[in-house]
Amino acid sequence: MTINFKEKKIRIRRWFVKKYFKDVMDNNSRKYLGYLEEPTKGLTELQYIAKNRLLDDLENQLKNGITNIHLYDKLFDFYKKTPFYDFTSMHYELTNYFLETIVDFEQTQNILVDKERLFFLRALCQISSSNTIGAMASWELANREKMRTTGTNISILDLISDLPERTIINPIDIAYRNNLLVKAVTPLYPSILNTNFKDIINTLTGLDAISFLSCGLRNVQVASLIQSHNNSLELNKIFAQEIINNLCILNESTIKDYPEVQTTITRKKDRQLGKMLSPSTLSIINSSVSTILGSSVGCYTGLYSSINLLDDNIFNTQYPAYINKLCTTTLSVDEFKAHVLLGIHALRNKVLHDHDETLCYFSDTDLFIKTIGLLLIGVSVTKKIK
Repeated sequence: MTINFKEKKIRIRRWFVKKYFKDVMDNNSRKYLGYLEEPTKGLTELQYIAKNRLLDDLENQLKNGITNIHLYDKLFDFYKKTPFYDFTSMHYELTNYFLETIVDFEQTQNILVDKERLFFLRALCQISSSNTIGAMASWELANREKMRTTGTNISILDLISDLPERTIINPIDIAYRNNLLVKAVTPLYPSILNTNFKDIINTLTGLDAISFLSCGLRNVQVASLIQSHNNSLELNKIFAQEIINNLCILNESTIKDYPEVQTTITRKKDRQLGKMLSPSTLSIINSSVSTILGSSVGCYTGLYSSINLLDDNIFNTQYPAYINKLCTTTLSVDEFKAHVLLGIHALRNKVLHDHDETLCYFSDTDLFIKTIGLLLIGVSVTKKIK
């Protein structure tokens, strides 16, 4: 029987894995002590075992004609059982090996393999590494695979069902619920705010959903960075600014979905946040909220006048008082909506043009965390302006 080069490579790899396990059994105590002295050895060997075992399984399944989503069951199982934030690089490298093997199989066998779940996993790894561009590309590739195999786009239910509870959803939920502002205001407005991240993301569609997931993951990382640096923002201002930028854009995007915006502001490029919150549009969505918020065009009225966050000269003195009011004052639901919209508008103006390190929330860790909380709950508020 003739053994081709690829089969020979697989057999050699399996021989090395078996030899490795024999060495482990024979030298268990010695290796354990070695791991204590140099822990990276254990991590390197874990990666080696995982890679070869998973690739062997992948190649066996391909050889047996399995080309559907079940190709990735063991990869996802490994990914769900290993802490996502600690092993992101390993997870992503494994997807590289999987993709390389599958592309080689497709080219040699002239068979298309379902790569939706693989691209989705790559998107999660890229999100956790703040590679937003790569994550969006992987998400689009996953969506394209879904369309090719089923004729439909990836639904939010698909997204949620593939997110592991322990390593993704639970950390995001905990970080979201424990945000200083979220914790203060959520009990006051249960009709519009939700402490369950999965429920919130389920109200979004398409790139808005993946953007909110990205912001949820970044919120976990930002909170961890702040804590590890003794509540200092100095080492991660740009990273911190990115989550504020993304959340501002996301909140603006959700408001653009209202049909009232599309009918009153016909040109897409004119659907800017200030115009969408002007009385001519917002009053059609919710007249009460519009009256409370007032107008930012010409002479300021309503909240724009009483809490002037749009004036660059007084933002740093007005903004902390505004956040404190949100956290300590019980407002009517419409008043609360108007206050949140005011904050979103002011922050969008601040981050649109530059990275301004003199903004007050960059020198006050609690205020910065509350700013992220404001924009996170803003997603719920902007979906329920009516």
